[in-house]
Amino acid sequence: VEKSMKLNELVKIESGINSVRVKNQNYTLYTIEDVNYDLGHGEDYQHDKASGKSITARGDVVINTVSNLASVVHSRNAGKMLNQIFLRLNILDENTLDPWYLCYLLNKSEYIRYQEAAIMDGSVIRKLTKANLEDLEINLPEIADQKKMGEAYKEIMKKYTLTMEKAELERDLYLQMLGEKDLNNREAV
Repeated sequence: VEKSMKLNELVKIESGINSVRVKNQNYTLYTIEDVNYDLGHGEDYQHDKASGKSITARGDVVINTVSNLASVVHSRNAGKMLNQIFLRLNILDENTLDPWYLCYLLNKSEYIRYQEAAIMDGSVIRKLTKANLEDLEINLPEIADQKKMGEAYKEIMKKYTLTMEKAELERDLYLQMLGEKDLNNREAV
């Protein structure tokens, strides 16, 4: 049984902090690289409590409003500060909405993409806002199905990331070997 709901009925969206105010804080900023890392290194789900406003915790769902990329925060990136290009999506009831399923929807669902495109049509800077996100219509399958899809999405992203990392290592190794054989790289004797 699917039910359709607005995202703001399922999550409380919290904006990151204005980075001008961050200067005197002793926190590392959470970056787009961190989102990519978290997306590609999904771990067993566990949601820790955040140590403060705009501070990431393992299991948080965050979205970068510029790249529109969402992920579940990895333990490696817990305790970092979210600036204003990030939103944290606090799921109100995890028995209704699965975090990895939410990431799948925000990153890959055609229906959501279509809604986002309609929202951002005509705006000069294509950036998702808190209000835009809250207004998204989401069709919710049963939680068991969401968990299966969320888990599958997480595993696909992990496999893709591992394959890419391996390919990059091989490339670097071969380029290094080529460099060692290239006489032009030798220092003049």
